[in-house]
Amino acid sequence: HNRDDSATVAAADAAYEELTRAGIETLYDDRNIAPGAKFSDAELLGIPYRLVVSKKTGGDVEVASRTSSETHKESLATFIQSIR
Repeated sequence: HNRDDSATVAAADAAYEELTRAGIETLYDDRNIAPGAKFSDAELLGIPYRLVVSKKTGGDVEVASRTSSETHKESLATFIQSIR
């Protein structure tokens, strides 16, 4: 993420905390590098789901599954419920 966007950083921090509280093991990539590099690293590590928090997601998260090339937006609560 871009460290200059404090609202997005706060939303990502809150999402990480909520996922952790829900008992979902979460890797939070807060490096200040291009998103594509982060996505590639997640793929190499075998991360099953990638969640993106950005201005574009408007309070939701963009969800990408390792097993699908499609992404979609949904609320974090919906995502948590769907993987439990």
